[in-house]
Amino acid sequence: MGLDVRDEPALNARGIRISRASGLERRRQILTAVLRIIIREGVRGVRHRAVAAEANVPLSATTYYFSGLSDLITAAFTYWAEKSAIHSIQFREACYKAVSCVNPDQLSHFHVRKNLAEIISGLTINHVMEQIVWRHDDRILELAFHHEAFRNETLKAVVINQQRAYFRDLEVFHQKIMGADPAADAQISLSIVFRLQHEAIMHGIEDMDKEHIRRTVRRHIFSVFAVDNPKVKTVG
Repeated sequence: MGLDVRDEPALNARGIRISRASGLERRRQILTAVLRIIIREGVRGVRHRAVAAEANVPLSATTYYFSGLSDLITAAFTYWAEKSAIHSIQFREACYKAVSCVNPDQLSHFHVRKNLAEIISGLTINHVMEQIVWRHDDRILELAFHHEAFRNETLKAVVINQQRAYFRDLEVFHQKIMGADPAADAQISLSIVFRLQHEAIMHGIEDMDKEHIRRTVRRHIFSVFAVDNPKVKTVG
């Protein structure tokens, strides 16, 4: 899992802009260390001394750049979320591209919707599998941050904003395919994907039921496209 961040301007815990490259690098070291600790021990393992030791920086550095543990954990989530977002964006763009190849009039034809459902199902299954197998650490971090958000109001606000962004993207997608209820369908889609990913992480990759994931995703996508029952057809 890559843990780089962009070289954006940053502020330390006192509101002072960190302008030197060494300061930004030290901040990255600390945030990367926080993520490693969470993967290994959970959020409960994030303590100033543990982070300083993991990052190989002076203990004072953790309080210079971050006002407290809550601030440090929230910054780590933002750091991780910005980096991991690229994979969701790539998946979203692939789905949008597939839909853009079909004009609205064609979407009223059963065989067109069925073909598109096959394509989107394949993309979604591959995405879910990739998130579980190849981005296993990201899923552990996601679960840990979501659990911590119940106790950390600052983190909760950031997590909710991320979830809203996911939801908006899905709602737009369901609008593009002329879904009957884009908002409800987006909520269901989001819930199913998270459920499948988290269930696989909890049970362990070695015990992951790939066929169950494939069937569940395909069943949902075909239902969304209203092609799950070939006896009920639209035009065409």
